[in-house]
Amino acid sequence: MIAIVDDEDVFAEKIHEKVDEFLRNIGMDFEIRIFTDGTALLDSRSDVRFDLVFLDIDMPKITGIDIAKKLREMQADTEIVFVTNKD
Repeated sequence: MIAIVDDEDVFAEKIHEKVDEFLRNIGMDFEIRIFTDGTALLDSRSDVRFDLVFLDIDMPKITGIDIAKKLREMQADTEIVFVTNKD
């Protein structure tokens, strides 16, 4: 299971398209969920185990760095890829 967390829908969709295309090309089965804030991701962790999380660094309310710290406490083996649209 893969999660994409970005408060900007346009960027979340771009990441989704790229990841989806890549994984289909290599023949991998997968499911992707998009979250527009980090707290929604954390709330879902009790029901779902994410293998990979694409996580925006700069989000309102709680940063991607803070979300990553909480993810590590909950499940240390989840791979995290930080993303940003900032220069």
